[in-house]
Amino acid sequence: MQTKQIKRVRLFGLVIFGGVSFLLLNSLFWNAGSTVLSQATRPSFLYAAMNIARATTSLALPLVVLMLGFLLAKQRFSLKQLVQEWLYLVLFAAVWLLIALFVFQSDSLSNFFSAFLPMTRNAYPVISGIFLAQVLQPAFKQVLDQQPVKRVLTVFGLLAVLPTIFNADLFGFGSGNTVLFGCYLYLLGVALHYFLAAHPLPHSSKLWLIAAGSWLISVILNGLMPYISYAKAVSLATAGRFSNSASAVNLLVAVCLAIVFWQKFEPVASKLATVRLKKITDLILGALAVSDGYLLYSTIFNINNKWNSNHLGSIKLIFALAEAIIFPLLIWGLNGGLRWLTAKLLEPMSSWLQQQTLVGWLDQVVNLPQLFKKFWQKSRRQLLVFGWLYLVAAASMLIMNTSFQISPSTALTSNIFVYTFFIRFPVILLNVLLLTALLMILRFILFDNYWTALTITSLFYLIFSLISRSKLQIRDEPVLPSDLTMLKATFSLLGMVNLAVVIAGGAVVILALAVAIFCDRRHRVTRRSWRKRSIWLGISLLFLSGTFFLNHQKSPVQVMSSLLGNDPMFYNQPVGAQKNGAVLQFLNNVDVKVMDRPAGYSRAKMQQIARKYQKVAAQINQTRKNDPSQQTFIFTLSESFADPERVPQMTINKDPMPYLRNLKLKTTSGLMMSSGYGGGTANMEYMALTGFSMSNFSATLPTPYTQIVAKLKKAPAFNQSFNYSTAIHPYLGVYYNRQEVYQKFGFNRFYYLGSKYRIKHQHRIDRSQYLSDQTAYDNAIDQVNRKSGGQFINLITMQNHYPYDKNYYNSRGFSVSGRAVADADAKASAEDFATGVSYTDQYLKAFIKKLNQIKKPITLVWYGDHLPGIYSGDSMSKYGLLLHQTDYFIYSNKYARQHGMGISKNQSSKTNYVDPSDFIAMSLEQSNSKVSAYNALLTKIHQDLPAITVNSFNNGTNSYNSNAEFVNSHGNVVAYDSLSAKQKDCIMIIS
Repeated sequence: MQTKQIKRVRLFGLVIFGGVSFLLLNSLFWNAGSTVLSQATRPSFLYAAMNIARATTSLALPLVVLMLGFLLAKQRFSLKQLVQEWLYLVLFAAVWLLIALFVFQSDSLSNFFSAFLPMTRNAYPVISGIFLAQVLQPAFKQVLDQQPVKRVLTVFGLLAVLPTIFNADLFGFGSGNTVLFGCYLYLLGVALHYFLAAHPLPHSSKLWLIAAGSWLISVILNGLMPYISYAKAVSLATAGRFSNSASAVNLLVAVCLAIVFWQKFEPVASKLATVRLKKITDLILGALAVSDGYLLYSTIFNINNKWNSNHLGSIKLIFALAEAIIFPLLIWGLNGGLRWLTAKLLEPMSSWLQQQTLVGWLDQVVNLPQLFKKFWQKSRRQLLVFGWLYLVAAASMLIMNTSFQISPSTALTSNIFVYTFFIRFPVILLNVLLLTALLMILRFILFDNYWTALTITSLFYLIFSLISRSKLQIRDEPVLPSDLTMLKATFSLLGMVNLAVVIAGGAVVILALAVAIFCDRRHRVTRRSWRKRSIWLGISLLFLSGTFFLNHQKSPVQVMSSLLGNDPMFYNQPVGAQKNGAVLQFLNNVDVKVMDRPAGYSRAKMQQIARKYQKVAAQINQTRKNDPSQQTFIFTLSESFADPERVPQMTINKDPMPYLRNLKLKTTSGLMMSSGYGGGTANMEYMALTGFSMSNFSATLPTPYTQIVAKLKKAPAFNQSFNYSTAIHPYLGVYYNRQEVYQKFGFNRFYYLGSKYRIKHQHRIDRSQYLSDQTAYDNAIDQVNRKSGGQFINLITMQNHYPYDKNYYNSRGFSVSGRAVADADAKASAEDFATGVSYTDQYLKAFIKKLNQIKKPITLVWYGDHLPGIYSGDSMSKYGLLLHQTDYFIYSNKYARQHGMGISKNQSSKTNYVDPSDFIAMSLEQSNSKVSAYNALLTKIHQDLPAITVNSFNNGTNSYNSNAEFVNSHGNVVAYDSLSAKQKDCIMIIS
């Protein structure tokens, strides 16, 4: 007898498990699997069959909830029980979401809010309806005691039938996924429980017959509805009228099946121990949580899309069946631990909850204002400090905006205040956490002087943001870790700032610190023990150390920061700073990855490539006669030089560069695709000296000079092809870490202001703070004459560097107009810049003349590095390509041309558009010089590929390295897919 009872209990468990799996299958397959119903536009036999199948599986929801109502009909739920169920649901969702987050990288902060506030955010409508029904259950029981149960069931029947007849959602049941429908089903199950207790139905065969008949009616209706819907409205809008869980026909089938199952297993179910009953209840609630609403189901949908998005419907059905079996087992396995955790969390208030009634608890809610008042009085300082840190964090984001509108994507433009405070609220909280960590560290260092620590923390955040804003206006990028090398030039940088601003800023800092010190003496915050301060220090250091892993995919730090909305936007650093704040965007760039490891990369593969290009070099050298090391090569980077006449939407009254324009017609020349706008000088210099394109590097690597070269044991560069090399820069040598970089490259000397190798012929134009191009060229001529034999000279000018609004020149002589320079400041800057260009043109003419007088073979590679960032009226998304084109030419002096070491002009169309990494190969071709294996590779790249740059339509200085852009000889962007197999093979070698 006992064995038979055990078997019946197990069979009852299997029925519940089957119902739960059926429920999950309904959601998993129809919502994440079949596309027949969602994509069809006309009725078909397949559509009708799928509509019938969906109607059949939709029986699962009412069947499971009805069974839950049967099981818990005699329960009286206290406040403690309801809180336990709520907390269990919260923990269940939290665990589920954390697994999805760390294992599958699939979730959002909004889902976590819904997990912790499931009722107010309507995360599980049906479960919320069940909880509501459990609250109403005592009152409903009184109704059943006072009224005939048949009358009550008649009312329930009408509530189901009327919406189906009139095809209108009369009672808020929707398609079966609402709070009211969940409440309705549970209370219907309770009513049926008491009805069957008083009026047992002896013939279950009749119920089976009714269920079968109702199902057949459902089959007929759902088979015909697609055709009826299309005939009536030429659409399938009402094809699913009878296929949802709230349909009266389906509900009748579910009620009949529920009664049959209950009558068969009622003797077993009514004797279930409390613990086992809770496990069954938890299993049903867990399954409903997974299938009900959007919260946990959206996670499954994302995971399924990753796993089987390209599979056929039959494969998706297999996936759904497997998941419908696995998920209940997972839910069952989690229940024990979650119930234990729920009890532990509620343990401190268990006795209080036991004493409360729902009515008494609601009375206490009325006194919430008094409770809030007490809380404010007790925690006023902490709340005010939090509010202040919140404002500082928000200010760090708002400061980075240069207008009252922000465009975080091409599809969205928003007011900066609405966007920052409402859309980016989680990122503000992330910045508050950073501020709090800094505050705790400083509080420990400053011996618990709270107000001083708070002031220094706030000042640091705000000043850093203001500095980053200044750089953004000048260079179109925020402060990045690579800029820390500029700290050596702090006084020089301050010299570029208005003196009044420096004095005012210093006064504000001193005043703020004075007030903070006063507050620490007169209004000291209670000191913490060394133990507590040490614990907070450890937590803060651990938190901040996590920033070194922000870009490590799937690391806890990266996952959590992404969850809070941190979007580094390496491809668009300015917008990244606006979205995240200056400090957080700076930290996003700390954890830098140089580049992705290419597929198949190995020492053997590299040796194979080397052997290939040794052969290519031998072929090229059959027609090359000259040794580059016996010649003089001068690579000249002309700071910010670009033809003003080429600026979109701007006209200029006269040509500022007539000599250069004429020279370009006579020698190898064209346009250079720059990877920067308004800055990025060192990147163009790096590409020209090494032949490495910026597009090969990771998006997190904005400046190779400071992030790569300094860390390399050996840094290859073109100057190493010569026995002697010199770098000349008539300005400070600390920028972009050039002193260390040139040493790594193997330059013999570096001439700069303040070096032991003196810059001579120092000349400034009118009031300019920078040495003129004449100074740069004269020092280059000195170096050419100083050294006998071949040599390499890298010349970096400074004359046309930012700023352009200082009225440097006595007479401009140029006038510009157009939308590109819409305001007076932009117009004045453009005119000032054009004046500088005209001076460059004059000095260049003199420089070329002197080179032609020297009896040595000289090859001059001359190029502008980027446009000045002053054309604020031109949209980068529209004119990006034009705003990244500068002028270049390669010139052989008279002696070189006369002695077969240079040509006048390369007639190839490949010279029309180039990038800086082409200059090594082009200069060797110009001088008819032999090539090494590596230079042979560069030659093939130049000959076979279009110019390679970064995405110019989204790029400031160098914030989109990971997306290569190809520009052909006609100046048009070409897609990677349009390249030939030979070209793609070449790209595979260099990327």
